[in-house]
Amino acid sequence: MSQFVSITLVIILGMFLNSCGQMTAEDEGMSSKSIEESSGTSDDTTDTGTTSLASTVIGELGANLSSTRSSRQARVSSRSTSKTLSNSLTSSQITLVVDAATAAVSASSLDSSEDLIQIMPKIIEGSQGKLATVGLSNSSETIKVINVIGNSLVKSINGRSSNLPGASAESG
Repeated sequence: MSQFVSITLVIILGMFLNSCGQMTAEDEGMSSKSIEESSGTSDDTTDTGTTSLASTVIGELGANLSSTRSSRQARVSSRSTSKTLSNSLTSSQITLVVDAATAAVSASSLDSSEDLIQIMPKIIEGSQGKLATVGLSNSSETIKVINVIGNSLVKSINGRSSNLPGASAESG
């Protein structure tokens, strides 16, 4: 039942953030660069030369948290009424949040899973669970970071429909 609730929350959050629009590479002046190229980060966590889906999505989360730091605000859409995503996390706080997401995925033995429906709730659980201890100044700042996390995960779904198997969702 809790997995169903987690999946439902991810879907609702995705629909909410999608209604706000989505950030495009052109909005940030990144043209054809990937998130990793634009932020100067990359995720080389495996020895085999391949990166698991979980580490890729977590790497994208880290890049999105870095690119939306207050000094680099990211517009969610090219519309003039678009929502601006920002957060006040320092680089070390971002590292703590990303490490907590990685630990939550590892603790659930989902490191090599290709199922976003199983991976994403664990990433949310780990990253948002860490927000309570990273030293954010108030709940408003926490909400801003949660918005960035949700938006990052929604963007991570794009182009990965094969990693959303219907069999892994519980029927209600």
